[in-house]
Amino acid sequence: MKNLTSPLPASERIILLDILRGFAIFGILMVNMKIFIHPVSVMMLKPSLDQPLFLLIPDLLIRFLFEGKFYTLFSLLFGYGFWIFLNKKAVTGSIIPVYRRRLTVLLLIGVLHIVLLWAGDILFFYAIFGFFLLLFRKLSDTKVAVWGLVLILLPAIIMALTWGMMVLGSSFPEGKAAIDASAAESSRTISEMIERSRLAYGHGSFSEIVNARINEWIALLPGLLFFYPAVLGTFLFGMLAARKNLAVSNAANASFFRKCLPLSLPIGIA
Repeated sequence: MKNLTSPLPASERIILLDILRGFAIFGILMVNMKIFIHPVSVMMLKPSLDQPLFLLIPDLLIRFLFEGKFYTLFSLLFGYGFWIFLNKKAVTGSIIPVYRRRLTVLLLIGVLHIVLLWAGDILFFYAIFGFFLLLFRKLSDTKVAVWGLVLILLPAIIMALTWGMMVLGSSFPEGKAAIDASAAESSRTISEMIERSRLAYGHGSFSEIVNARINEWIALLPGLLFFYPAVLGTFLFGMLAARKNLAVSNAANASFFRKCLPLSLPIGIA
């Protein structure tokens, strides 16, 4: 009798997925390492080039080689794993309740991570969007691809519209003054939050530290909600890849990846 709560035996695992998953976690760690020494709200500040060269060079390398790339890979693998798990044969009944229980546990781990360790948690939202994935499981490949593309492009479209409105507003003296004042106020508020968080983490009580962490998470929430639709879209492409068995080593997949390489490599580097 197969135990759905235990990992697959080595003979049934797709080794490539395990390798890629470890690679993705390493990349995420590289990006987050520089944030771990600061309150997580420093992510809300604009990147600064005004730092010593020995700090600037590795910072730029991490931004170029790691940022935005390994979260994408990890999200693809989440969607891939979702489809594999969904197609396990349950001993009795449906596999869906088991999947929901796992997501609930992941959600609780995410909450504990936010409250007790770090406000930059991703597990909470991965669990939330894992539940959303269930809504797409019966759609055709074409519809999944369309939904995935829309969700991935949505943040970029909103950002472009926001930027366009700001440019338009800045063309008027009153609008430019209002935008500049709002930006200055936002920067001041963020800086004050960072200093309060530093003080709490360095000298505060346990309750003060937890409160600072929750406040940081709440402050990051608008940006996270803006960013995470693209994560759900990437989940969907991961699910689509699993439907096509793209992690399986065979001639057809090798040919497919060779054809994708000229386009995907520049996109990946960018």
